[in-house]
Amino acid sequence: MDRRMVESDIRYRVDTLFREAGIVIAYPQRDIHFDAVKPVEVRLLTDQPSSEASARRMSLAASRVGGAKPIG
Repeated sequence: MDRRMVESDIRYRVDTLFREAGIVIAYPQRDIHFDAVKPVEVRLLTDQPSSEASARRMSLAASRVGGAKPIG
């Protein structure tokens, strides 16, 4: 059996079990890997002032997890 398929099946099963148990991961990890010869320019753009954008992100994050607060 292909290792990648086994790893994928495990991840999907963990996700299913977490959803069934009501476990929510507020900020899942998302990595982007670039294979580049020279550095890649990255710019963050926003139409909103930074404090307003930050407040909006925090509000959206809280609504996604039902207003749950971090443990610990």
